[in-house]
Amino acid sequence: RSQSWARLQHCGEAVRLHDFLDSFATNSSRLSWYLHDWSLPTNCPELFGPSPYPNFIVPKYFAGDYLQRSAFLGDQHTWPSLFVGAAGTESAMHVDNGGTNFWLYLLSGQKEWRLLHRSEFVLAYKDPIQKHFHADVFRPDFDRHPLLQHATITTATQAPGELMFVPGGSPHAVKNLEAIHGVSMNYVDASNVWSFLWHALADHSCKTFEQ
Repeated sequence: RSQSWARLQHCGEAVRLHDFLDSFATNSSRLSWYLHDWSLPTNCPELFGPSPYPNFIVPKYFAGDYLQRSAFLGDQHTWPSLFVGAAGTESAMHVDNGGTNFWLYLLSGQKEWRLLHRSEFVLAYKDPIQKHFHADVFRPDFDRHPLLQHATITTATQAPGELMFVPGGSPHAVKNLEAIHGVSMNYVDASNVWSFLWHALADHSCKTFEQ
């Protein structure tokens, strides 16, 4: 199995977005492909125009995003991002980079979420060196990962028109129950800024910390 973050790996082929959107749910060779956190402003600048993107409104609950008010990592104009995948595609247990908070608004389809509290990080068997977790919350093996049975796993099914919020540092895994389209953002605010800065130092990003 892939040892990458969320156990995702590159499909090895480049296609245009419109080709993928037209075929991802019907082309047998693309049913396992998952367009994951694909930056819309970066890849489709003509769609958004110059920042601050007046046609895209961030939900008021997440409007206090420090990334949009500072030079942190140069990420001000990375989001929103696009998620598109066929039924059965998934991202394995992972924590969003930099200790950032995350939200995803689902436009179509259904997603199943399984989340752990950040205090139960160790129960999902995070690899000490790589970014992946060894435990699989969708196909648990309690003989290999006995601590997982002591974790409090929150399960939720997201429907179109619903928004899912994941606090920074919270391990989570997601499976698409149907073909889905969604938009998302990662962000930093008063709830997780110190965690974000801690991750910046841990990643030797001293410039980010100084900013």
